[in-house]
Amino acid sequence: MTANETRDCLDPWLNGFIQYNGDVVPCCYIRVVWGNVHRNTAHEIFESEPARELRRRLLSGELEGACVFCPFRPMTTIATLRARVEKIFDASAEHPVEDPR
Repeated sequence: MTANETRDCLDPWLNGFIQYNGDVVPCCYIRVVWGNVHRNTAHEIFESEPARELRRRLLSGELEGACVFCPFRPMTTIATLRARVEKIFDASAEHPVEDPR
């Protein structure tokens, strides 16, 4: 992995995996709980600190934990991932692309 690389992963912007107990995790490979559908709204879950931190790490290339070894998403450049996210969410969207710096 080079300094300007990250995973080609849109999951933290588009998906949440609901576990049997209602816990929401970002993907099938990461088990960090973002919230619980029985206690939190979708907005609270997707704007939780763990969700925001994962998005920040992907956009800065500061991968850690399961993301480093993810077998499901190939590597890409930070600029390419940022462009993909910006294409999905314009500046007025609820989940704008945050500058990781």
